[in-house]
Amino acid sequence: MIGQEEAATAIVERIAMLKAGLNDPGKPIGVFLFAGPTGTGKTELAKTLAEFLFGSIDRMIRLDMSEFQAPDSTWKILGTGDAQGGTESLINRVRKQPFSVVLLDEFEKAHANVWDLFLQVFDDGRLSDTQGAVGDFRHCIIILTTNLGATSHRGSGLGFAPAESGFSGEQIQKAVSQTFRPEFQNRLDKVIVFRPLTRDLMRDILKKELGRVLERRGFKDRDWAVEWEASALEFLLERGFSPEMGARPLKRAIDQYVIAPLAATIVEKRFPQGDQFVFVRSDGRAIQAEFVDPDEDAPHAIERSAPVGSHIQPADLGALVIAPQADPEAIALLGDALARIDDAQSDVAWVERQFGLSSAMATPGFWSRADRFDTLAAIALMDRIKAATGTAHSLRDRLTKARERSGKSSRELAGRLALQLYLIDQGLRDLVEAAPVEVALAIEPTFGRPGERTAAQAWCTDLLGMYRGWAARRNMQLSDQQVDIDGSGRQPALLVTGFGAHRTLMREIGLHVLERPGDDDGPARMAARVRVIAAPLGDVRPERLAGQLAAAFNRQAATGAIVRRYRREPAPLVRDMVQGWRSGRLDAVLAGDFDLIAAGAE
Repeated sequence: MIGQEEAATAIVERIAMLKAGLNDPGKPIGVFLFAGPTGTGKTELAKTLAEFLFGSIDRMIRLDMSEFQAPDSTWKILGTGDAQGGTESLINRVRKQPFSVVLLDEFEKAHANVWDLFLQVFDDGRLSDTQGAVGDFRHCIIILTTNLGATSHRGSGLGFAPAESGFSGEQIQKAVSQTFRPEFQNRLDKVIVFRPLTRDLMRDILKKELGRVLERRGFKDRDWAVEWEASALEFLLERGFSPEMGARPLKRAIDQYVIAPLAATIVEKRFPQGDQFVFVRSDGRAIQAEFVDPDEDAPHAIERSAPVGSHIQPADLGALVIAPQADPEAIALLGDALARIDDAQSDVAWVERQFGLSSAMATPGFWSRADRFDTLAAIALMDRIKAATGTAHSLRDRLTKARERSGKSSRELAGRLALQLYLIDQGLRDLVEAAPVEVALAIEPTFGRPGERTAAQAWCTDLLGMYRGWAARRNMQLSDQQVDIDGSGRQPALLVTGFGAHRTLMREIGLHVLERPGDDDGPARMAARVRVIAAPLGDVRPERLAGQLAAAFNRQAATGAIVRRYRREPAPLVRDMVQGWRSGRLDAVLAGDFDLIAAGAE
């Protein structure tokens, strides 16, 4: 169990009493009321208890108490003597399997007659059916679940935050005491409050469920080392958890976005044979799995290893991303970079920042303050940096194991680790600079001459592809939008989330000029204007997002400053007018590596 210490402790204490022979032999082993929001682990703990104590999840007898709302529904517990409807009574099931966990799910929905029926069970551990046969519950642990009072605290908030915003155990206890009579409450051994899941706990639960996926036969029969990248975890967190449902949709999200695509890959045999590292990542729209042979340099890595320019030094992290190397100098560089990142997260400043943000959330009136979204965004950023660092350590371990197995280091794994460290460094800078967590980018054509509309639109499409490629290479979360800028009609825009997105894209604001051979009047030039804004924080309905983005773009003054010049012929050339670098690698720039080339020029 993850995140429910009170519940786990109470169950462990009751098991200890049973093992020590100190439980009351005249009553059930324990009678507990699990109260709290849905999807927080109430049923999961009951299953875990059945498996631990009695050897199998099948030792859990579950009743959906919403089926007992009628006054005469007690026959489902006591039986009728003629097996009405083919349904076996609870008493008969307990007689067949006396060592069980009895789960009475959503107990508050049952009729009061049913509540009274269980008073005898909780008190004496026995109940007789209509034929006089006795069901012995003294070897059972009885667990009732309820959602009473679980949502009374909810207000407005961001993401998963409402689940924790004003929750308290007192609201649960109050709702329970107002619903059940005192004589009923007195027969409960304990009311255990399950608290809403925080983002950290959600990630731990997700990792546990993904670990269970790897135990399935389809994975165990193959020599695959699966690495879940941070982008995939964030994608599954967004789709597998919600304040209303907790962790309940998680398994469905894993089946839909992970298992189903991988199953198709396996069935259609679209994967390499032998030992493989499988890197699972997301672009914000789906999950992708990439197979890498740890003992062989991937062709695309060799292709990208061509020199980018003299300004890129071999010891530079960005250079290792573009041109992966696995020599001792490069491995040492990666180790030093990871050590510095670890130091940054154990530094006093980091700890104080984390404590300050947590304290701010606990202050009265926080959830009605206008700046609460900035605090929540900073907390989420620190959480993502921590998760990304865990991925970096995992990659470093994989790199070490690959070297021990084959006697050489994998350039592919070294390049991936370099990228991970580069991105974490960007995230740490975002934290220091309080950079926005999400930005929007739009590109609009500018027409110099009549008849240039088609060519200008094509150049805008090329630039949009450059930013898509950059986002994909930097493990960004990406979504498409359509915005109307200055009344010129709906233009494609990108909503980008990731480490360093704001810092990188803000340098792209302005004109991007494509120079090409023209007529006798000189070279023709196609210009496109790039606009970048910080995306609005807070609860924005999807249908209103495009309008809010367009309004923000329109408030931004259009600049005529040239950011970058591009030339395809007679010789490829890119000149950055803002940062002062130039390169002949037009293909690398348009593929999305413009930020790494710029970093090497600094």
